[in-house]
Amino acid sequence: MKIVFTTSKELNGTALLRDNLQSLDPEWRAVKSYKDMLIKVLFEAKKIDVIYCLSDIHCIFSHAVCKLFGVKIPIVLGYYHPEQWHGTMDRNVSKTRAKSILKIIQKIPPENIVFSSRGGSSVAASYIGNRCQFERLALNIVPGPVVQEINAERNKNGRINKPLKIVTIDRFVPFKISTVLAMIDVVDGLITEGYDIIYSIYGDGPSEGVVAAKIRNAIHPENFKIGGYVSDADYEKICLSHDVFYGMGGAVVRAAMLGMPSLIAIQRCEERKCFGLVSSHDHFARPIFGDDEPGIEKLDLKNEVINLYTHDDLLDIGMKCREASSAYGISETINKLNSIVESAKFYDPNISILDVLRIRLELIYSRLMKIKERDL
Repeated sequence: MKIVFTTSKELNGTALLRDNLQSLDPEWRAVKSYKDMLIKVLFEAKKIDVIYCLSDIHCIFSHAVCKLFGVKIPIVLGYYHPEQWHGTMDRNVSKTRAKSILKIIQKIPPENIVFSSRGGSSVAASYIGNRCQFERLALNIVPGPVVQEINAERNKNGRINKPLKIVTIDRFVPFKISTVLAMIDVVDGLITEGYDIIYSIYGDGPSEGVVAAKIRNAIHPENFKIGGYVSDADYEKICLSHDVFYGMGGAVVRAAMLGMPSLIAIQRCEERKCFGLVSSHDHFARPIFGDDEPGIEKLDLKNEVINLYTHDDLLDIGMKCREASSAYGISETINKLNSIVESAKFYDPNISILDVLRIRLELIYSRLMKIKERDL
C-alpha cells in the first residue's frame, strides 16, 4: 500500500494529485487528515510500503508519527510548489519547522525527494545550498500541474470572429497577480492601437481588489470582465467560450488539454513577459508551466497576443497545445511517481512528536502576532 498524504481541502494541485492517485491506481491510498495518518501508522504500518508527503509539514508529521510508534517506513518529500520553500524556511513564522526540514534534507536519500520543476529545486537551493549538499538531491522532477486527461473537443472552426477573447482563471494571490496586471496593460494598449480584444478574469483571493482597481483605472475598462470563483463543473464551459487562455500551473495545463491556445504566464514576473504557448515547449524533457526558471527564454507578451490575434487557424494552435500538455496527464504522473517511490529508502532524521507540537504552538503564536506566511 502506498500512502499519499496532504490535508489540503481546497481544489488545488496537491488535493487533485492526492485524490486522482487514489481513484486511478488501486495501490494508492489518500490520507486527508493528521488523525487518519496517525491511525494508519498505528494499525496498518506493516501494510504501508511508502508515504508520499505533499508538503514540508506533512513530511515532518509523518516522520514524527513513525518514530513515535517505532516503525520504519520510507517517506518521500514532494514539493508541489516552489513557493512552499519560502514559508518553510521562514524562521520568524516557525523556527522548529525550519530546523526540522533542514534535518530531513541533511538525511534524505536523493531517491526520496520530488520537485515539480527545476524552478522548485532552484528555490530550495537558494535556502539550503551547500549546507545540505543540495546538488545531489535535484534528481526527481514530476510536474506539479496534474489533471485527468480531457477528451472534449473544441466545437469551433479554425478562424475566429473578432473580438479576440482572452481568459484567465486562477487564484488572486500575490505571486500570480503581477501576470494578470501585465496582461491588462498589454490588452489596454492594444485596444488603443485599434485591436479588438476582450480580456475576462475569473477567480478569488486576497488580491481581488488589486485586479478590480487596475480595471477601473484602465483606458478601456469596458473591454475587461472580472468574475468570481469558477467551480470545477463550470471550468470547461467558461474556457471554451473564449479563444485564448493565459495563466500558469494546473489552470493553463487544463486549458491546453481542452485544445485551447494557451499562453504560459510567469509567476512573480513584473515585466510584460511570458513563456509563450504551451505548444512551444517539450514538456516531457522539461516541464514548463509558470515557475520562474533560469535558462528559459521570456517572450514579449504583447507580441504573443498580436501573433494570436493575426493567426488564421487558432484551432490548429490549440490542438498543438493539447498534444504538448499530455506530459501532465495523471496517467503519466502515476507512472513517474510509482517508479520513484518504489526506489525510496528508509531514513531517520530524528524528528519527534514534540517537534510537531512546538511547530503547532509557534504557528499559533505567529497568527496571534499577525506574522504572515507568503500567500499560496
